[in-house]
Amino acid sequence: MSKIRQEIDRLDDQIHDLIVARADLVTRLAKSGAKQGIPYRPAREAQILRRLLKRHRGPLPAEALMGIWREILSSMTLIQAPMSVAVWSADHAPQYLALTRDHFGAGVRVRALQSSAQVLAAVETGQMSLGVLPVPGDTAAAEPTEVPWWLRFLRGDAHDLSIVARLPLLTAWAEAPQKVAAFVVARLVPEPSGNDDSLVAFECSPSLDDTAIGNLVSDAGFQLRSLVVYRGEPAAVACLAEVAGHVSAAAPRLSDLARRGALRPCVLGAWPVLSVNVASSVPTEDPTR
Repeated sequence: MSKIRQEIDRLDDQIHDLIVARADLVTRLAKSGAKQGIPYRPAREAQILRRLLKRHRGPLPAEALMGIWREILSSMTLIQAPMSVAVWSADHAPQYLALTRDHFGAGVRVRALQSSAQVLAAVETGQMSLGVLPVPGDTAAAEPTEVPWWLRFLRGDAHDLSIVARLPLLTAWAEAPQKVAAFVVARLVPEPSGNDDSLVAFECSPSLDDTAIGNLVSDAGFQLRSLVVYRGEPAAVACLAEVAGHVSAAAPRLSDLARRGALRPCVLGAWPVLSVNVASSVPTEDPTR
């Protein structure tokens, strides 16, 4: 037993030395001035985590590996520059705070705000680096007293903001679906990670039912993941489509969508997708995706 403990202590020292060495490299990168603006890069982080999950073996669960590395990555980001997160967390939804802290780690400053408008304003004005907002649904249950936050993007009121990540990052599809999910917004241009999804918003005629709207998206060449339809205004129906792949603002499919009857189609952002089969603890393709 004593020899095993000594070996564990030796490995702990090696792990610590490597973390210190990694932090030194990040410090050198920060001092070089090579990176400007917010140092948060969810696409790069997803690529790192995919690589580690692919080579992972042994009894340590994939979720535990993710938690360890997420804390390391978040801490390394803070070496480059301070980072803060505004979180939509109305009185009935403290779970979004927990989700945020779980993803971004202990060192990031987090501020709970009562409305999505406050979150967007805090990020847009630079008061906070990032914002966390609830994933929209077909009803206003997530935001019972507000117009859905994504309408601000559709109407051009979310200046220079994009969705750049979805929480939780890791989807363990062999278990029950996550009860809470959120989007991260920032003044960043989403980067492709190699496996991404995107949000496309548009308006259309109120005469179209949900099935016809879904067909509109698919006929324009998008692989539709999910669709949210907001019929809160009589003149037009607002639609939010989650689609496969990294879609840029210049994507030709947006023009095709407009030709098929969609009004003002726009991309709200894109985010890396990372899923794991918890039975085998290796990255895999979700059979529902």
